[in-house]
Amino acid sequence: MADRTHVSQVSVETLAQAGRTTLAQLSIEVLESPTRTLLAQVSTEALAGGTRTRLAQVSVEVLWRAVPLPPLPRFPAALAYGAQGGPGFSTDVVLTADGQESRNVNWAEARCRWDVGSIHRSKAEIEVLIAFFHAAAQGQEGLFLFRDFTDDTFDNPIGVGDGVTTTFQMVAQYAVGAYASTRRLTHPVEGSVSVALDGVFVGGWTLDYGTGLLTFGTPPGAGVVVSASGAFEVLCRFAQDHLPVTVVTPGVYSCGQIELVEVRQ
Repeated sequence: MADRTHVSQVSVETLAQAGRTTLAQLSIEVLESPTRTLLAQVSTEALAGGTRTRLAQVSVEVLWRAVPLPPLPRFPAALAYGAQGGPGFSTDVVLTADGQESRNVNWAEARCRWDVGSIHRSKAEIEVLIAFFHAAAQGQEGLFLFRDFTDDTFDNPIGVGDGVTTTFQMVAQYAVGAYASTRRLTHPVEGSVSVALDGVFVGGWTLDYGTGLLTFGTPPGAGVVVSASGAFEVLCRFAQDHLPVTVVTPGVYSCGQIELVEVRQ
């Protein structure tokens, strides 16, 4: 099939107390999606004298086909306006018998969610949404880029040079007084980014727009503050496999909750 890749090498060795045995069955299936290659199924069974033995070693090597992956689709900007949502955290709050509480943070970083459905849409907008849901997303499976127009720019330091390091991760910083938080940016908007060393804009760098990794040809000197500014998008998927659409009046449509959820890398 067109979406499958090949297993180039499989070696299996089974050991039993009395010596080596014969591998009776090996089944491996590898599926390739638009964003990654997954080992989808491995089942092995070894027989020795009518009894099962333990599989001691399995080595599998998978080679990707030399075919460039298509760029990630972008959620239509016109449908992003009106979205309700933002960052969320995961915290376990435990209340003791005497009324005190303890809070345990589960996530090191926030994870954003947005509802893009709870507003009226025109027929043209609904047609765009349905087409995107069918073709680009296919429910929860497909990944795409979403731009949250309430929080889509950054302008802050991303690191300090040491004379050796050449690669820095793009980040956005949030600060309130003495409190600060850093957010990794993995999908800066191409063509929007500027980079400065000690406040002076410079060239001589490359940026991976799929990871947010900035690489200098020459490492910044020790103590030099590396700053960056620009716009960014967020990797998302739909949080549902069903698209609820209602005709309110001719030419006016509404949707139930249509939630997008950030996919952290």
